[in-house]
Amino acid sequence: MVITFGNKKGGVWKSTTLLNTACVAAHKGYRVCVVDADTNETSNTYLRRRNETNSERLKQGIEEYPFIKSELKRPDDSVGKDLQALDENYDYVFVDTGGYENKAFTSAIQVSDVIYMPFQPCQVDMDQLVPTLKVIIDTEDMVSELISDYMIDARLLVVGADHNSKDLVMDAKAVSKHLESHASLSSATITVVKKMKKIQDEGLMLADIKHPKRSMYEILFDEIQGKRKLTHNRIRR
Repeated sequence: MVITFGNKKGGVWKSTTLLNTACVAAHKGYRVCVVDADTNETSNTYLRRRNETNSERLKQGIEEYPFIKSELKRPDDSVGKDLQALDENYDYVFVDTGGYENKAFTSAIQVSDVIYMPFQPCQVDMDQLVPTLKVIIDTEDMVSELISDYMIDARLLVVGADHNSKDLVMDAKAVSKHLESHASLSSATITVVKKMKKIQDEGLMLADIKHPKRSMYEILFDEIQGKRKLTHNRIRR
């Protein structure tokens, strides 16, 4: 299964959300690969630190954290065929891309089972969804000429919320409801966890340290697996 995370705007917790969700899958025993095709190479760098941590644990005779394969691609690469090949060898392939101006994104969405567009509950982030959604719709129209009723499983995901942003989250969900002809809305809401800053140097995720907040990523993974319903389902008109 190929799951793509894409957003043009930085600072929307895209890579953090992807990595923590991938880690949940790895802890459940699935074979997991993360493909980093974003300019900042955040996911690839993070997983390199994780491998270094596992190497040190191995030397000390301590059990290693679940392995997550990392693949690095350029943002201007066409990654469709590569993702299809990886999909044959891994249970879950998570793709970190930059969004609508990124060729890796435009090629990835054509072979992805699910696409998540993380955004923070603010007007600037919500405005940035429009061009990304347009790329998805244009891709659907193009493919529909060959495959009738073709529809991409695009999902909006609210991230970076905290205890002060309850009203903003409600506003974001209201806006998402208006976009239901373009994308579904995830049932998960990703909140701020200060502990992440303390474990990132080791390349660890919340599931590794059994942090209670890992549950939000477990909810997201359950949704990916089809075990949890979306808040709003996309209705293409």
